[in-house]
Amino acid sequence: MEEISEMDRGLNGLIYGQFKSQRVFADKLGWSHQKLNKIVNKVQEPTIPEVQEIADGLGVPFILVAKFFMT
Repeated sequence: MEEISEMDRGLNGLIYGQFKSQRVFADKLGWSHQKLNKIVNKVQEPTIPEVQEIADGLGVPFILVAKFFMT
């Protein structure tokens, strides 16, 4: 079976790889679930500091998270 890369799974793949739900991750960030959900689903464009907060919260490099929003 072919392994799916994190980029193919999207930002949700990174979140669910470490957290039970978006809500749990949003709580860790001190954000509302709605805010995180809008960013993850590209309804709301994140600011650079928000991208950094997501990266820090997931323990991944900034550029990895930023790439999700460069399309």
